[in-house]
Amino acid sequence: MRSGKSGVFLSNDPRKDIIEVKNKVYSIRSLSNTSSKSKGGNSSVFIVHDADENIDRVIKFSKYPRLPLLTPKEIRGLNTYDRTNYQFNRKRNARFDQEVEALKIAKAESFPNIVEFYNEGELKVGSNNFPYFIMEKAETDLKEFILSTTDLDSQSRIGICIDIMRAVKQLHGKTIFHRDIKPDNILLFTTNNTGIKRWKISDLGLIHNGKREDVLDEVGEKIGPYGWLSPEAMNKHLTEKTDLLHDCIIDEFSDVFQLGKVFWFIFQGNVPIGQINLEDFHLDFNEKVYLFRVIKGMLEYNKARRTKISQLEEELDLLAHEFGV
Repeated sequence: MRSGKSGVFLSNDPRKDIIEVKNKVYSIRSLSNTSSKSKGGNSSVFIVHDADENIDRVIKFSKYPRLPLLTPKEIRGLNTYDRTNYQFNRKRNARFDQEVEALKIAKAESFPNIVEFYNEGELKVGSNNFPYFIMEKAETDLKEFILSTTDLDSQSRIGICIDIMRAVKQLHGKTIFHRDIKPDNILLFTTNNTGIKRWKISDLGLIHNGKREDVLDEVGEKIGPYGWLSPEAMNKHLTEKTDLLHDCIIDEFSDVFQLGKVFWFIFQGNVPIGQINLEDFHLDFNEKVYLFRVIKGMLEYNKARRTKISQLEEELDLLAHEFGV
């Protein structure tokens, strides 16, 4: 492995792309057979192979090395550039650590719809230590699946919605708000012994634990992906630095809004933007009107009118009963 300004990279010699975890040696390779580029905005992601179990998993490195903890006096002694970089690095790794802790909680609770966590550690690359964790490897993500599948029936699409809703409900039960829900972060897995397919949520790097004093967000920071942002996430990015009074708190209701966009994508392969009407929802089954009302309730601008996750579960249960999911 080697490191650069943008994190950890594979070397030109596969024999050097290895990592030792708990006395086991794993080889590391690119996620893609055609590209050596890594996936992830604040992380470097690769495939890690366990030769003993003959199984591939995924290893995710923070793009930012673990810096030594400085005292407030030492931080004040840094020049402006170094102080800004130090604080930025610490905050990015705090988010990485927060993701690891959330995955550990999900594993301890045996949440079936959150990607499974295996190990964590730090890898010394050059003169720096980079935090990492290992998780299960998916078959595909929701974006690729929906855009490449032409014969998916409504029953299957409702089943996907239910899996994702359950994942969000599982996190919310531990006061964990995802805030980065998009098709790329929703992954498909097949259970080896049963063949049952299950959709799980991953990429918990932008989570919030519900405690306002622990928020890592910066004023005016964009939290989440363009195209899938909730109104409050966009308000935070655009207006939080101004005197305009808008809701800029990205919480559990923001997850519901993002879920609504994802549900629409699951059924139509596009994204609802603007004032949506029933005529925009191109489905041909009897429950079209009911499903449209469900999604529209999730996409309400005002949080007070937006569907709650418990209400969403009831509405999806009704659809599941109708379709025999």
